[in-house]
Amino acid sequence: MSHRDSSSKEEEVMISCETWKQIVESVNLAGTQLSITSRRKLGSIFRHYFALYDLEGAYENLNNKSVSQIFQEYENTIPGKPLASGQVDGVSYDLYEQGDDVENH
Repeated sequence: MSHRDSSSKEEEVMISCETWKQIVESVNLAGTQLSITSRRKLGSIFRHYFALYDLEGAYENLNNKSVSQIFQEYENTIPGKPLASGQVDGVSYDLYEQGDDVENH
């Protein structure tokens, strides 16, 4: 499959379900229609949203969107290059500059 075919498929494949309880099935079904690279990327994004927001939050971020739209929205949330990266006790971390939308407590 060429890159162009892959991009076209990402625009065609939609994540769509009626409730948050169906989001895992919908993401898995969409993945079967994608290249292995796109499938892995979608899975990674799903796991990220699940870890941050649980299944309901993943549903809110992914439902009724094309895979291409999901990729684009997700890439726009990445904060850029980290100020520092490392590993402590087997846990990897990246340190980013505080964004404007973060409140100080």
